Amino acid sequence: MADQHNLSNLEDYPSIVQAPSITKGTNIELDFNRIKGQLRQYLEGQDQFTDYNFEASGLSFLLDILSYNTQMNAMTAHLLLNELFLESAQARPNVAIIAKQLGYTPSSVQGAVASVNITIKPRRIQNQNLTESLILEKNTRLTGSGYDWYVQERQTAQISDETQWFSFNNVPIKQGTRKSVQFIYDARIEYPTFELPDSDVDISTIDVTVKDAQNADFDIKYERFNKFNDLYEHSALYFLQENASGRYEIYFPRPADLGRNLSSGNIITVTYLYSNGSEANGISSFRIPSSRSILANSDITITTVNRAAGGSPKESIESIRHNAPKFYTTQNRCVTAQDYQAIIRNEAAYVEAITTWGGENENPPQYGKVFVCVKPRNGMILTQQQKDFIIDDIIRPRNVATIRPVIVDPDVTYLRPDIVAKCDPHSTPNTKTGIVNIIKLNVNNYNDQYLNQFNGVFRYSKFNNIIDRSELSIQSSSLKLYMFKKIVVTRRDQGFSFSFPTSLYKYFEDGTKYIMTSPIYWSSKRYHLVDYQDPSNENRRILKIIHKEPGSVETIINNDAGYIDLETSRFYVKGLNVTSGTEIRIFCRPGTFDISSSKEHIIQIEPNEVNVAVEWDPIANQGVAGSSDQFNRPNSTNYNYL
Repeated sequence: MADQHNLSNLEDYPSIVQAPSITKGTNIELDFNRIKGQLRQYLEGQDQFTDYNFEASGLSFLLDILSYNTQMNAMTAHLLLNELFLESAQARPNVAIIAKQLGYTPSSVQGAVASVNITIKPRRIQNQNLTESLILEKNTRLTGSGYDWYVQERQTAQISDETQWFSFNNVPIKQGTRKSVQFIYDARIEYPTFELPDSDVDISTIDVTVKDAQNADFDIKYERFNKFNDLYEHSALYFLQENASGRYEIYFPRPADLGRNLSSGNIITVTYLYSNGSEANGISSFRIPSSRSILANSDITITTVNRAAGGSPKESIESIRHNAPKFYTTQNRCVTAQDYQAIIRNEAAYVEAITTWGGENENPPQYGKVFVCVKPRNGMILTQQQKDFIIDDIIRPRNVATIRPVIVDPDVTYLRPDIVAKCDPHSTPNTKTGIVNIIKLNVNNYNDQYLNQFNGVFRYSKFNNIIDRSELSIQSSSLKLYMFKKIVVTRRDQGFSFSFPTSLYKYFEDGTKYIMTSPIYWSSKRYHLVDYQDPSNENRRILKIIHKEPGSVETIINNDAGYIDLETSRFYVKGLNVTSGTEIRIFCRPGTFDISSSKEHIIQIEPNEVNVAVEWDPIANQGVAGSSDQFNRPNSTNYNYL
């Protein structure tokens, strides 16, 4: 019986017609001409079209129509298939929907945040008794540089016995325009959603209250759902998502779900700020339009503690594509170092780069701690309010109870490359200045692509190759590299320590200094920090402060200003009698060609310290001695050189 159905040899069954071969893959081909060629090849293989001239017939026109239809169908199928996967989707609504399936909500626009001190000075009125305490309400409005700012926390201040003033310290204010919208809940609709009408909503400022139409005086505040631990029978929670139009919308649990349910006719009030994002970063001047908003008959003084920072645009498609899978693996809990990174990125949109590590990796080990280092989008250091938010609102509700999170500031090591490029003047229309600008542009591109981030690595050969390829006329280049720290002294006699992420170059001749520093000014005199070999320890350099004017003999002012530990590349500095706010730059040569960063260290090239000189190559110039531009480097009277 089986033999009757064996069709392995088609020649035994002349009634079965075998289809002519056609190039495999026609149904997914996207090129019009190749589709038409494959269809034509198929028809040419038919006996009915032997010696048929396809180019000079109406059938060619029909092939065009069929090829066009096939191409459009293939393109549509191709695009639709791409939009089903996070890695290949291009339309933001599709990316947001896939991210939602992973439990990830894209970050919204974030308003810039500043912190201020507000002092209220009541005006004395006869027979008036001053109140003992004063409340600064949340959402009190301030203005600054044409933007509105709102107080983020309700605070209470007691009157000062000495000054009779009220002082509110470190008040966080956020930029944005306050708006309130209302919706009516209709239980007949299954899972109704309520779209917020503004595309630039700062979702961290959303407040949702629900009022029963029958009891209009009673509001219930609803919180945003973050984790299943918060979900029980009577929990007042709302859910947030980004919809297909790119706006955010909220929705509530249904009767079959856990959580407090809404009834038809309930009035939903949503209050939020819509923000200008990064436009307000850097603003430091604020005022309150009317003192009546806090206390009538009073004078108000506002002092800025931290200028505005942290403002950022809505999360990009590429960022969603990168962060959503990592957030999904965390399952909304902080256990591994990668969990901390993914959750903080999702909750704090002002994070540009982040790294985390366990205390067991410290030297000496600090068990029971996890270290978090964040580089914000604007600036290098988080404000205290941002640090508190990350610790208290993001990490603590999710991390292991016995682990203590610690936020550390990035430790930036700056690089200063001194570059000399030899060029063929006959193979370029550019001047020396033009070539210098091209090289500097490529240096900045290298910095943005490979450095200025955690775990960045400076590769000497790769960097030198980029210099050589910057312009066609460059025949060769040489590079001398320095690394340096920027130290801001906040008070007189301040001591501090720091380390470089690599060893120091120490193959100098006897008496050669390991470091050079920018001048240190005090009482109209200029000083330098210099190093000398410790006679009792070959791995230690003693730091001293000297005074030396151009053409004069140096005088040692302080014999004990600290030391350098050459084994760990760590500097210990003390006894700097300088003006508060003075910036000191300490330069040295790296001991290796490649420099890598780890933990809180960041390596970046300082644009203002990129020194480029261009020479016409005498060999390419047929032996004519070339002239060179002077190095654009700091004057020796301003820096103490190696």
